[in-house]
Amino acid sequence: MSFKKWIGTLCILASALIITIVLVNISVDPYGRRQILCENHFKPIAQERSFKYHDIFRNKNYAHYDSLILGSSRVMQLLPVHFLSSSPYNFGVHVANNAEKLFIFQEWLKNAPLKILFLGIDFHNFHPEDNIGKVNKEKFLKQENYGLLSFDVFQMSLKSLANQYNNNPQTYFNTDGSLVYHAYDEQIANNLYDFSDQKMQQLAKEAYGKWSNMELTLPANAFDDLLQIQKLAKEHDVTVIAFITPMHQTGYDTFYSDSKLMDFSKEIKRGLAASLDTVYDFDIAHPYHQVNENFYDLVHYRPQLGDTIIQTLEGNITTYGIKLQREAH
Repeated sequence: MSFKKWIGTLCILASALIITIVLVNISVDPYGRRQILCENHFKPIAQERSFKYHDIFRNKNYAHYDSLILGSSRVMQLLPVHFLSSSPYNFGVHVANNAEKLFIFQEWLKNAPLKILFLGIDFHNFHPEDNIGKVNKEKFLKQENYGLLSFDVFQMSLKSLANQYNNNPQTYFNTDGSLVYHAYDEQIANNLYDFSDQKMQQLAKEAYGKWSNMELTLPANAFDDLLQIQKLAKEHDVTVIAFITPMHQTGYDTFYSDSKLMDFSKEIKRGLAASLDTVYDFDIAHPYHQVNENFYDLVHYRPQLGDTIIQTLEGNITTYGIKLQREAH
C-alpha cells in the first residue's frame, strides 16, 4: 500500500471513529436529558442544579405543579405523589444554601404562580463555611457541555447503555424531582443494607468531629435570605411552610450533648421562628429517629419517615414535629 493510500485509509478510519463517538454521545447524552438511545435513569447524576433548572424552567414543566419543595438532599425523600393537598415539584439539590433557595423561588415566581412553598432548612445552612448569602447562578443556568468528542464522555455513554441493557438503574431523579437510591433500595430489599448501630455511631462521630472545634457564630446576614423568601411569599400570596430536617437519634445525642452545639441550635431556631411565619422542627429527640431502618445514614431519612413529615406539613397529624413559636418582644 502506498504512503498516500495508507494516510487516506487512516484518515477515513479516524473520521469514522470521530463520527461514531459524536453520534453515540449525542444519542446517549450521558450527562443530559436527551433519551434517544438511553433513558435518564440509567445515566449518572451530574450537574443536578442545571439539570433541574432546565427541566423545570427551560422545558416549562413548572406548568405541571402548583407547589414547590426547596432544600438540600435532605428533602429529596419527600415524594410529591404522597402529598394530598398540593402537587409539588421537589427542587432539592445537594448542600443547597438559603441563597440558592431564594434564587429558585424567585425564578419560579417569574414564570408561574405558586400555592405552597415547602422550605427545608438544615443545621448545615448555618455552617461557617456554607457561603451564607451567596449563590453561584451559573451552576443553575449553564447548559451542559461535556464535549461531544470526549472519549471520557464516550466511555460514560457506553456505561449508560450497558446499565440500560442490564436493567441496572442508577441513583436517579424521578420526573417530580424526588431522588431514587436504586442501589440502596435493592440492598434493602435483599436484606443486605447496613442498618447497624455501629454504622450510625461511626457516622455521628465523624460528623461531630467536623463541628466540635469550629467557632460557631451566626453572621449578621444569617437569616436575610429567609426573610426575603417570606416577604416575596406574602407579595405573591404563597404559603411558606418551613421545616428543619431530622437527624438520627444517635447523631442528635452526640451533637447536643455538647452545650456549644445545643446553644447554637437554639439560636438558629429562634432566628428561624422570627424570620418565617411557620416552622416545624423535626430536629428533635423522637422514637421515629431511633429506628435505624428509617434512615439511609445519619441525616438522609427514607421515604417512610418522609411520608410522616408530609403528614405534619399538611396538617394531618400533630404527633410528630414541634411548631416553633416566635418569641414575644
